[in-house]
Amino acid sequence: MTHSSSSSCQENGEFYAVHTQDTEMRILALAETLGFENAMNENIIALSMFEHPSTANPPLLQLQILCTTQESTKTYLHALRIAGYDAVMQIIPNENWVLKSQENLRPVHIAPFYIHTEAQKEAHKQTLPQHKNTHAITINASTAFGTAHHASTQLVLHAIADLYPQYTKQEQINVLDLGCGTAILAIACAKVLPHAYIWASDIEEDAIQIAHKNVKNNQCAHIRTYAALGFDHALTQEARPFDVILANILAPPLIELAPAMRRHAHQSTHIILAGFIEEQAPHIEHAYQQVGFQTVRRYGQDDESAKWCALTLQASPSLNVIVA
Repeated sequence: MTHSSSSSCQENGEFYAVHTQDTEMRILALAETLGFENAMNENIIALSMFEHPSTANPPLLQLQILCTTQESTKTYLHALRIAGYDAVMQIIPNENWVLKSQENLRPVHIAPFYIHTEAQKEAHKQTLPQHKNTHAITINASTAFGTAHHASTQLVLHAIADLYPQYTKQEQINVLDLGCGTAILAIACAKVLPHAYIWASDIEEDAIQIAHKNVKNNQCAHIRTYAALGFDHALTQEARPFDVILANILAPPLIELAPAMRRHAHQSTHIILAGFIEEQAPHIEHAYQQVGFQTVRRYGQDDESAKWCALTLQASPSLNVIVA
């Protein structure tokens, strides 16, 4: 449980915190004194309480006080020790913890794709797959979605691997990666379909900047990246109909986009949808069946939280469907 205020939160590029632990009654009383409920204390950025990993009886709670300056932190440290609390001070580096966590991730091998960071490429040159049919993709740690470590991204990579052989002999292929994030899926398509024209869009400008860097880093000049809300962009309109559409987003927008998806497809377009769990899959299938798509293949993968799913669907020329 955390409570935050909007006070200035940095001094010399670092954060300062006081940690203490005690019985639940004493920690709750201390938190109330410090202004946990009303955030009236301008010297405190955030108060966090959580269970202490001990076997003490009664159980202990831990309290972290994140302060505005080193001076205020020392003041609270001194006051807590006088009041009988076992308190310690901690200096917390100001780092991007999302990037830090991603930097420790391992490369991902989903044939024919091998996804790694630039650092991993340099560190493991001798162990990188050298088979001619293996396509290495460099995706550095970033705040955009798509490092190939989430189950939904992996499922789409499997789906691309299964689908692309149907398009290797087609002279012109238009591919859209809708909600591209890092552009990992667009890059995967570019690797196996080097003659394809690929469009990659995302609602977030920051994601597009990251996607553009990844596209350039992976030497995929035939991918165009741009910010767009769904299909609402001149580039998307000019490029339709698409042969393949990828959308690894969330269930509600996927359902909402079903009619627009059909309008941007032709009579045999394939779409690969992901970003949803098993319980949501029937609702998505129903929405797309209503506009003229049929399910070709289902994919599923468990992780610690849920069973994630992906669907490959194809427009059915035999269904005479009117799309509003």
